[in-house]
Amino acid sequence: MDFSITNMFSQYLENELPEYDSLDEYLDAILPLVGQFSEDLSENEFYLNKRWLEFRDHPNFHESVLHLFQDKGEYLISTDGNVAKARWKILEESNLMMLEKGAGEFYELAFLNDEFFILSKHGDQSRKKQRQYLVLGYEASMGGLSWKEYAEKLFYQHQTNKQMVLLTVIGLIFLSAVLFFYLSK
Repeated sequence: MDFSITNMFSQYLENELPEYDSLDEYLDAILPLVGQFSEDLSENEFYLNKRWLEFRDHPNFHESVLHLFQDKGEYLISTDGNVAKARWKILEESNLMMLEKGAGEFYELAFLNDEFFILSKHGDQSRKKQRQYLVLGYEASMGGLSWKEYAEKLFYQHQTNKQMVLLTVIGLIFLSAVLFFYLSK
């Protein structure tokens, strides 16, 4: 068994995304990996006044659905250009969002950054054969992607984050060694 440092680093960086049958399965596998890099809903500059494209894995889903979260809780949903008005609200000091499209629905933040906005619907959705996640991608960088390409992009962004963390750790070790050497003179 090889315990060299290069082997440890290559194992750390060598993760491939397994094949899954649904977007929910992909997200169930990826979200635990990327969660530490997520912003909070209180940081509304990440999602407010941006065009968020919805992704679904249903074979009959062919619409272009845009979600726009605007100031003062205004929420617009455009399905192929037909707009419906709704409301959104963050529950105080939590990562829970209520979306009111007629009746309200509770969602918990699953992941948020500049390109990905994923909300998990409260309750056991799989038991009712419903989607667990409201999956949104920043339209400017996600337009034209399939749901599978969306999941792959999220996963490989995580790989890039891992590489950046690793390079930072290596840089700090190197800097510490140089500083130790310099101060020991």
